[in-house]
Amino acid sequence: MFNIEIQGLNIKVSKNNINIKDSYKINNRLVMRMILDVLRNEVKEESPFDKRSIGGMVREWVAHNNLYKLGYKKDRTCNVDLNYPQKWYVPIIYWILSIIEL
Repeated sequence: MFNIEIQGLNIKVSKNNINIKDSYKINNRLVMRMILDVLRNEVKEESPFDKRSIGGMVREWVAHNNLYKLGYKKDRTCNVDLNYPQKWYVPIIYWILSIIEL
């Protein structure tokens, strides 16, 4: 497990998951991408970065933020878990939920 703090966010990386606590605090896609790029360069062990694109992770993050802003399960959507593997339909749902940034 790898722990790091970037932009005031506590991030934990394991083989199959990247957990970003209080991810709702970052609302800019470019900043999300920059955080994930920095994190990818820091993590030297096996992680979801080996299997998932940064773009897909940003879409999932935006989808979580949108659900948080709508008040949906705020206790869960305030954080984001960027898991691998995912069921085939999960990226489609995140893509739909991230088309518009609230």
